[in-house]
Amino acid sequence: MEIIDLKEAKKQLETEEEYINMLVSRKRIEWIAYNFKVSTHAQYRFVQRDTVLERDLKACIRRSPLCWKTIEGTICIALDLYRYIVVDDRTGEPIVVTFVDAREKGTNVWETAMVEYKKFVSQRRG
Repeated sequence: MEIIDLKEAKKQLETEEEYINMLVSRKRIEWIAYNFKVSTHAQYRFVQRDTVLERDLKACIRRSPLCWKTIEGTICIALDLYRYIVVDDRTGEPIVVTFVDAREKGTNVWETAMVEYKKFVSQRRG
């Protein structure tokens, strides 16, 4: 029987080219929920789309079922199956950049996240 060193296996997995984690940790989402600011463009999009979304954006961010990183370095936070917000925290302060309704593109947030994952994979492979 072979003894497997789990710490070494994890290090090896993280250094392999095939391992891509584009999901955002719950701790980072909590930080965004308590520190975000909304850009004027995002405010305009919320009003333009006149959503029935709960107005407490902090609670919506905290309850998000799916959060992923984009190839550009921003974070997408799903609010429900079709709507998500894009947050830019590269400056150290999380700013809600825009509000997107995936139904306008004929898709949902899961498919959008998978398209982004394919971009990560293709970039990694060259």
